[in-house]
Amino acid sequence: MDIPRELQAFLSQNIPPSRQIDIGFELFEFPDAEQLTRFQEGYRWHGLTGERSENWKEHWIVFGASNADPLIYSAENHQVLFDRHGAGGWNPVLLFASLGDMLRCFGELSDIVADAGDQLYDDDFTIQPEYVQAMKSTIVRQVGPEHGNKVIECLEIREY
Repeated sequence: MDIPRELQAFLSQNIPPSRQIDIGFELFEFPDAEQLTRFQEGYRWHGLTGERSENWKEHWIVFGASNADPLIYSAENHQVLFDRHGAGGWNPVLLFASLGDMLRCFGELSDIVADAGDQLYDDDFTIQPEYVQAMKSTIVRQVGPEHGNKVIECLEIREY
């Protein structure tokens, strides 16, 4: 599998040593660039049989995941896609126009989580409403209102 230079650089230079980015509603984990081919297991091909997934496009590369829900880099247009696993097939949606857009947005969301500390969650481990609003505002500011609302919906950022 050919790994685009942009993606190699992103995984080598922009991910914290923990290989995780916590944005509150999702904890994304990222492989090292050297582990990226193995990280495709369960997406590009079946984890047990090694059979290629029928509707997985050749230019899609999983480069991160939260609870097995993949972040997908499109080598065709450099966009970041997202999908929920377990739906019977892959139909990822546009999350960010570029890795840079994702990094800026996730970086700010991660800062909200870190700055909130123990105050982020209530006694039921639900994110406090003021932090939900801060996260939504951050996303909209980063990518604009129309697309921001799609990102918010896709990542299920809402008050519970």
